[in-house]
Amino acid sequence: MDVSVIIVNYNTCNLVKKCVASIFEKTKNVSFEVIVVDNNSKDGSVEAIIDEFPRVRVFPLKENIGFGKANNIGVKHAKGRFVFFLNSDTFLLNDAISILVNYLDTHESVVLCGGQLFDRERKPTGSYIEYPDLRFFLSLVLRGSVFYKDLPIFPEGEIPYYISGADMMMRKSFIEKYGAFDPDFFMYYEDTELSYRVQSLGFGVHFVPRAHIVHLHDMSPKERGPIISTLDLYVIQSRYLYLKKVMGDVVMKSLLLLHKIKAFIAIGYFVIRRNNEKIENWKKIKKILFSISG
Repeated sequence: MDVSVIIVNYNTCNLVKKCVASIFEKTKNVSFEVIVVDNNSKDGSVEAIIDEFPRVRVFPLKENIGFGKANNIGVKHAKGRFVFFLNSDTFLLNDAISILVNYLDTHESVVLCGGQLFDRERKPTGSYIEYPDLRFFLSLVLRGSVFYKDLPIFPEGEIPYYISGADMMMRKSFIEKYGAFDPDFFMYYEDTELSYRVQSLGFGVHFVPRAHIVHLHDMSPKERGPIISTLDLYVIQSRYLYLKKVMGDVVMKSLLLLHKIKAFIAIGYFVIRRNNEKIENWKKIKKILFSISG
């Protein structure tokens, strides 16, 4: 078998059905299987997928173990030469899977590749992202935001960035030797770490813009609401885990200390300003910061 498509689902019944349907509709020129690992959804996802797509192999879990670990479970059951990690909130616009398979078949030194992502309006969106450096993390801690510069538009081939975890195709032979997603990450930054690890080992990470995929994950902060969410807290937690793994303990602990000091100052400031919403946000941030071990 050429490729195993692995989709992790968590309460995205309608989205994952659209994703799976697009795979069967668009994929023509390679042999493939679809594996859905369900993180204990409560919206009837498992039953709906089994009912509508009998060819899909569904693995329901008893708890939500996170994105990376769930993908790794899918890998254990994968039969393909290649593994295609695909988000449940994506759908294919063309025969993207065949394009990526053929690319890996003709570029033996490439371990990981991804296609061109589009938003819901069919505008190109973040298919590859610049690796976060020390300046990036300092800006997040001190300013609370970061300036994302426009990245150059790369032609087909190797890129110095990391491939979005929304669509990542990898050689299974690499995974069997070096592993897939780092299980320490519950959610976020696991794709960053994986691309970094692949490149650190001397293998290529490539962008294949002929493969077209829509990624619907484009909610703005306004749409998410002013109150910090559980997802935001996962971002903070994974950010420091990535720092520790890539930049080392000293850098991670130094930034973590700065962030803790800022949290105390922010809470005091907003107490004076009587901004209960901001106080609540910063209390949540402080709690997650103090839960992070050095």
